[in-house]
Amino acid sequence: MKVLDILNRCRALVKGVDENSRKVHGIIVADENGLRYMNEMRIEISGMVLNIDSIGVERGAIRSVILSRTSSTRIESIIVGIDYGERIGVAVLVNSDVVFINSYRNKIEALKVVRMFIDSIDAERKIVRIGLPNKPHKGYDDFVVRLSSMLKESAIVEFISEDGSSKRKLEAENIKDEDSLAAVNIALQRIYSDEV
Repeated sequence: MKVLDILNRCRALVKGVDENSRKVHGIIVADENGLRYMNEMRIEISGMVLNIDSIGVERGAIRSVILSRTSSTRIESIIVGIDYGERIGVAVLVNSDVVFINSYRNKIEALKVVRMFIDSIDAERKIVRIGLPNKPHKGYDDFVVRLSSMLKESAIVEFISEDGSSKRKLEAENIKDEDSLAAVNIALQRIYSDEV
């Protein structure tokens, strides 16, 4: 159930396997029992298999989301953009591909999502970019302290100017809310000068 919960929160398309299934395409997330069931039912697997008993539930679910939304199976970098405000926009880029966007009213939930992505991925470069607000925001300093403490040495934290981050347009039909768009722009702000 935890895998389904994570995949639903990440808005991933999920299909189950049942006795009528003969072939499965895509990224398969299963435990040992699920793999045994597919073998016993002679279900043909065409795609990548992520065994959550060996890599972990959270890591398996997050990795499946990333692999379904990137053009490569090799993860070189992960950049998380955060737009702090009344609603906290979070955007996750892997190898320059936007793999996750959302906004949260709850600071703790936003921090959990950031940590989940950072901790679930093995990448040489892990960067979290948080926007520097133009004017003081209530709770910003506390959020930054929690973020820095939570990430410690697992990711680099960078502060990026928020100037125009909500107003810049991105050619993406699926980014509807301003906070998520701002988070993507914060994550992308230095991407052209970085080696990705």
